Amino acid sequence: MKKIFLKNLPLVVFLSTFFISYTFATTDFDKEIDQLSGKIAEKIAAAGKKKIAVVDFTDLDGSVTELGRFLAEEFSTALAGTGKGFIVVDRIHLKTLLKEHKLSSTGLIDQNTIRRLGKIAGVDSLITGSLTPLGESVRINVKVLDIETASVIEANRGNIAMTDAIKDLMRKGIITPASTASGSNITPIRTRVETVQKIEEQNYVFEAIGCRVSGKNVTFSLLITNKDKDGEIRIIFKNTSLFDDFGNEYPLKKVQLGSKIMIVSWTYTYIDKVLFSYVPTKTFLTFEDVSPQATMGSAVVLNCEGNRDNNWKKFVVKFRGIPFSK
Repeated sequence: MKKIFLKNLPLVVFLSTFFISYTFATTDFDKEIDQLSGKIAEKIAAAGKKKIAVVDFTDLDGSVTELGRFLAEEFSTALAGTGKGFIVVDRIHLKTLLKEHKLSSTGLIDQNTIRRLGKIAGVDSLITGSLTPLGESVRINVKVLDIETASVIEANRGNIAMTDAIKDLMRKGIITPASTASGSNITPIRTRVETVQKIEEQNYVFEAIGCRVSGKNVTFSLLITNKDKDGEIRIIFKNTSLFDDFGNEYPLKKVQLGSKIMIVSWTYTYIDKVLFSYVPTKTFLTFEDVSPQATMGSAVVLNCEGNRDNNWKKFVVKFRGIPFSK
């Protein structure tokens, strides 16, 4: 019996360590949510508010991942259990109401939208939140909005550990902001970005979305995601090219990396940006005077350089067979 125990001792130690680490991570997460919701509850009660709705948390661009939904659920549950006598609207019921009235519960919400949302759900205050990855943690900023005035009743912030489970939730269910059909308010609509190819280099993931033709220009769009700690990436203009299906090569003329836009010239040789861990960054590369007979990018080549801890590494990313679309 002793021999069997000793033989399995490494497994026992591993499982013990795993469950202890998991328990501590879960306890810290619950403690942070409880502390934040407790502070918020005090301010809501002091303002005389009773009925609350919690909408999906977003990143700074108004996009939502499953982590944003999960945290909204956690805050909804925590606020309902504070003992302050709040009525917290069930989020599934809230989602149904918003769908019926063609409103979104996430993203950029103006004062008129907040008032409409309040009347539809019958609430007097709205909880919103934003998430920002910061290396080994995620910063949560939570705000309580007055339905009538859209003013901030309370704002608070906290941090949760960047565990593997949190990373997985951040990657799922991307939502991108877009205008509504009426054009009256800017609200996001849920769209999962479909990618046609995925390449990983130096812990950066490059996902091709497609090549769109506009006149004589072709714009190659992709998502770049940093799978490691926060780090800087450069797209070097020289040798970043598009090859069509006739063998013609076209140099890069314009690039957009996140919110940064640059026209290629002799003055600037690259574009760079710090990419937060596990936050996808939309990127657009434009090539000019492409042959009207061309039907695809036989190859799209990106000349890149990554930097983490002041250690720059050059690498090349090659996509093949990306069809043109209009």
